[in-house]
Amino acid sequence: MGVDAVWTLKLAVRTHEENGVWVADCPALDIASQGNDPEDAVKMLREAVGLVMERCLEKNTWIAFLEERGVTPTRHSMASLTQPKLDDETNYVEFPIWIISDAGPSATASGASRR
Repeated sequence: MGVDAVWTLKLAVRTHEENGVWVADCPALDIASQGNDPEDAVKMLREAVGLVMERCLEKNTWIAFLEERGVTPTRHSMASLTQPKLDDETNYVEFPIWIISDAGPSATASGASRR
């Protein structure tokens, strides 16, 4: 089994204090978490998003999950050859999505192994 690719999902995160507790939320996925300080809140949010992603990928419901939140992935929105312009004022968290094959070594269309 080998890793065929790694996609990185980069999500905007907002933090704010609410009643003495720090809240971090990811508007695109409609997920929030809390912590003792901004860093802790983001750490807890990363964990929450990771668990949701893991569950969606296990059940093959990732696209449905995104569409329920108003995100409609298309060929043009999912892949781009140009680097997106990210707002310097916004915090982002990154999540790797590992594409793993259990078919053995990767092969080309002709069946020959790549090295």
